[in-house]
Amino acid sequence: MPNMTYTSVLWTLLRFAHWFRIYHHLKWLQRTQWKSPAELRELQEKRLRAIIFHAYYNIPFYHKKFKDAGMTPNDIKTIEDLKKFL
Repeated sequence: MPNMTYTSVLWTLLRFAHWFRIYHHLKWLQRTQWKSPAELRELQEKRLRAIIFHAYYNIPFYHKKFKDAGMTPNDIKTIEDLKKFL
């Protein structure tokens, strides 16, 4: 019986964590839905830079791709800069 209690508590916590994550994303979408195109572009570029830095420093395949192209993550600041990489 204690094992069932542990399992049910664990599943409850996991469901709560899942719904909390969804709630967090919903709140973010509600805050950003009325932003201007320029503000949305700025948010996109900020997230793009975060993804580029993560890929460069954590994924050997992309680190090599950057190195082969003679670029670093600092070279990509806007969406248009990606064209240089392709």
